[in-house]
Amino acid sequence: MIAIVLGILKIIEILLLVVLGLLLFVILSVLFVPVRYRAEGSVYESLKAKASVSWFLHLISLKVSYDGKMQTDFRILWFHPGRETNEEDTDQAESGRTECETGGGKTDKAEPRMDEAEAVKENTAGAETGKRDLKDELAERVETAEVKPETDQVKTERPESGEVPETPENPETETSDDADSKPKKSRFRLSAIPERICRWIAGMKARIHRIFQRLKGIAGKFRQGKARWETIRAFIRDEENKKAFRLAKKQIFAVIRHVLPRKLEGKVHFGFDDPYTSGQVLTWISPFYGLYGRHVQVIPDFLEPCLEGELKLKGRIRLGTLLFLVFRMLQNKQIRLWVRKWRES
Repeated sequence: MIAIVLGILKIIEILLLVVLGLLLFVILSVLFVPVRYRAEGSVYESLKAKASVSWFLHLISLKVSYDGKMQTDFRILWFHPGRETNEEDTDQAESGRTECETGGGKTDKAEPRMDEAEAVKENTAGAETGKRDLKDELAERVETAEVKPETDQVKTERPESGEVPETPENPETETSDDADSKPKKSRFRLSAIPERICRWIAGMKARIHRIFQRLKGIAGKFRQGKARWETIRAFIRDEENKKAFRLAKKQIFAVIRHVLPRKLEGKVHFGFDDPYTSGQVLTWISPFYGLYGRHVQVIPDFLEPCLEGELKLKGRIRLGTLLFLVFRMLQNKQIRLWVRKWRES
């Protein structure tokens, strides 16, 4: 009985060790097996490009290519998850095309009948429009006949040339009224002058108050900016912060160097209509010559506009290296304080 129990325990231990070994293998492979990427492209008569990302001896890979049409291929072990759906879509498209082609003969036979029906419809529509035009002409004639007698009546109602228009009975009273109204207007204007002066003074006071308020706001913003600048200046001048800055800078550049491609080669031939533009582009990219000068050949053309070339690159990214660089940064106490403040804010 004891031997049976011990045998069962041994089997359980072996299974646990196997599971732990598999977990350790997966973790180590994720950390230390790099993700490899590769890309290449060319522009001559047309654009052609392809790129691939793979991991663990191409057990998991993704390929993308473009040659007038985008194509993708994703693979896990020996399976292609997206290929079956793409093949079904292409089969459906091809079957739809064949159905359209077979149905084309039937539609060609039915075209003469459709043309006859359309001709009959056009004839009936033309007859209806002709009837409507005749009705509209008759209605217009009747309206003109009704309008003419009315105009004659209006002419007869106009006064004859011998009649004289009526004149006002008392012109002297009107002139006297006008004379009385003039001093009233002048009195009204004189009485309104003090009110206008008061309004102008009140408006000037309001404007001056607004100007002072704006100046106070500008002064407050200037004080706040000055206080912030003092805090930033003190933060930069602190020795602990300087050490943390140097460490962060070193690790960030190490991450960039790790992510950038290990192999890079290419050739670019470009030119514009205006030679001055070509020279400007060349001056813009010249500060980065230390990065691409050894690997990429740049050929400017000052005579003809053109853009052609090719580029190839290859690199790898290891997750364990990235985590190690981040861990080295977080070892610094000052950087941890920065991260804590950033989370709290």
